Amino acid sequence: MFAAEGFAFLFFLAILPLTAAGILGVAAWRRMLRAFRRSPGRLGAVAEVRFIRLSAAGIAALYLIAAGYGFFIEPEWPEVERTSLRVPSPVLGLGAFKIVHLSDLHLERLGARERRILRRVRDERPDAVVLTGDYANRREAIPALVEFLRSLKARHGVYGVEGHVDHKFEIREAFRAAGAVLLRDEFVFRTDGSSRPLLIAGMSMYPSRPLPEILEAAPEEGFRVLLHHAPQGPAVLGSARVDLFLCGHTHGGQVRLPGTGSRNPFRPESPLPDGVSVWDGVTCVVNRGLGTWGGPLPAIRFLARPEVRVIELRPAAPD
Repeated sequence: MFAAEGFAFLFFLAILPLTAAGILGVAAWRRMLRAFRRSPGRLGAVAEVRFIRLSAAGIAALYLIAAGYGFFIEPEWPEVERTSLRVPSPVLGLGAFKIVHLSDLHLERLGARERRILRRVRDERPDAVVLTGDYANRREAIPALVEFLRSLKARHGVYGVEGHVDHKFEIREAFRAAGAVLLRDEFVFRTDGSSRPLLIAGMSMYPSRPLPEILEAAPEEGFRVLLHHAPQGPAVLGSARVDLFLCGHTHGGQVRLPGTGSRNPFRPESPLPDGVSVWDGVTCVVNRGLGTWGGPLPAIRFLARPEVRVIELRPAAPD
């Protein structure tokens, strides 16, 4: 399956556009030679076939439009995805406890995209905000991260875990400066003394101990949320009881082809599809993230819009 998808990516993202560009280039070269009254010879005669030339022009135009959309529109166009989960009783006494899940910010600066995301989060009026790693693409973006985290407001706090690139930066200090909580193989337990409590646990990308040990001292009651960067839920859960597993890392593929489904051909090791799934009774959410990979890789998204995930915990209706 993944080999077929990988070949499809190679064909549609490299072979087809390069072939179309080559045909158009040869056709232009032959016309230039004729303009100077020189014979173009037989080389590239296929480019003189009208149907082939028009098809190449149409493919080239389609790719230019897709590239413009992928570079300039979709990365700046966050989408709010909503998930509603039934719980036996109200969490912290709220009829609908709202969690906003963000992932893979990959900040370069605090620009229009980030301010648009912050407005979306503010409009949701969340009870808790959780983040699942990969916060910055470079060290110079840490002040922007502090400002971003400080702008996140939630009644019951802002929590996060580290991703696989965050060890290069002072992420814990950024969280502390913003008044947020970075969970490194630990948990927080919130209760109002009367209704169902909430437990939020966070596992590092490379945990120092297994999850059952992390939760060994945790009270049994309450709704349990686990934060981890990568979609390795089944591997990290072990025998621990968890109700909701939240992660990111995949970027939804960042560049996807129509009809390729919810699995990422660049992350074949992931047992979880993008979006919402259930694994052994645990609801799992793999967030597409908000940013793009840094360095020499292009800042592009195609059919994988940046995601703000809103999760509502609603008590089950009485029988």
